[in-house]
Amino acid sequence: MDKEQRLRYKRFKEAFDYLKSIGRIDNQKDLADILHKTPETISRVMAGSGNNPTEKFMFFFAKAFAHDLNEEYLVNGTGELIRVIPENEQYKLGDQRYIEHLEEKLKKAESEILFYKQQIAIKDEQYRDLRKDNERLYEYVDRLTRLQENKKDLASAG
Repeated sequence: MDKEQRLRYKRFKEAFDYLKSIGRIDNQKDLADILHKTPETISRVMAGSGNNPTEKFMFFFAKAFAHDLNEEYLVNGTGELIRVIPENEQYKLGDQRYIEHLEEKLKKAESEILFYKQQIAIKDEQYRDLRKDNERLYEYVDRLTRLQENKKDLASAG
């Protein structure tokens, strides 16, 4: 295996491991199914036997996972493994992944709404408690004021 083949193999293994880590594939059979290759072909590529992975294989591999992986990195070794796509360009309308993305965002928003509703309920209760405390304080101030007035009346009468 020459240097270029070793580098292709390293990029392939890195991409394979990454795809497993994000749940896009679980095993070599999944990869074979996606690429329409036999499990034996994938085994040879995984073993790095012969000149595997070939440039042609890397090209098809990159195309199959173009949404997740940077084709330039896989084919030429330039750039980064993971393809970074601005959110507004990530999905096509009606794409299942787009729908899943929106559902995930909706769940997150719903949990944030629930959190803020709970915070509002806590603040409302604290506000009610403060109003009650405030009313009691006004009652005490009113009583003290009346007591002082009564003392003055008693002092001036006596």
